[in-house]
Amino acid sequence: MIRHYKRNRNKGFTLVELMIAMAFVSMLLLAIAFVVLRISGIYNKGVTIKAVNQAGRTIVEDMKRTIGESDPSTINTTLQQSGRLCTGTYSYVWNLGDSGTAAVNKYRNDGPAVSTKKIRLVKVRDNGGQYCSTQSGLPDIIAADATELLTSGDTSSNNFIDTNLTIQQFAISSLTTNLSSGSALYKVSILLSNADQDVIDSMGNCKPPKDSPGSSDYCAVNEFNFTVRPGSKGGQ
Repeated sequence: MIRHYKRNRNKGFTLVELMIAMAFVSMLLLAIAFVVLRISGIYNKGVTIKAVNQAGRTIVEDMKRTIGESDPSTINTTLQQSGRLCTGTYSYVWNLGDSGTAAVNKYRNDGPAVSTKKIRLVKVRDNGGQYCSTQSGLPDIIAADATELLTSGDTSSNNFIDTNLTIQQFAISSLTTNLSSGSALYKVSILLSNADQDVIDSMGNCKPPKDSPGSSDYCAVNEFNFTVRPGSKGGQ
């Protein structure tokens, strides 16, 4: 009697086929992870640039309004190297870069409204320009008088944008001044960035990725220039 045997056609994967499949899946996962990280970096960069630009526009509009409503004779630009600009009714006080404990301008350490925040840029109620008086040294800032124009940082919120916005450079110069006629024109230049000093060079620019020990995805710098005419109820 002749017996016929069926061949088992349900073969499994060989070891080589399994290794090739696993290698393909691994490469696919790596490619997906790379694309996700790249998109995340682009998004973070865009959000950071947007935050710097929004903060810059807010500062420009505030200064235009304040300086524009001021009497030219009350504007004091001589202390800008010390981080102060006085307009008569209000003064602007700032520290450049990531000054840390070496900050030139600080809050007073007395009174119920004492603040331990670092001064980045504040607008201070200053009738008579007391904060630009150098008779006994520039006075520290009373926290109750100050309004923050840049966030000082809230590490609990984990918000990388809010923690580091700062002024890298500030300059104000007179283009024309005629106090007898009560006319003047000033040019203001502000270099604003998120002050992660790991990714910003000495000129206030973002370092290229090869020179940066930090993540350049979070670096944004922008310069804001405007002119303003005191007594004009606004800037130009």
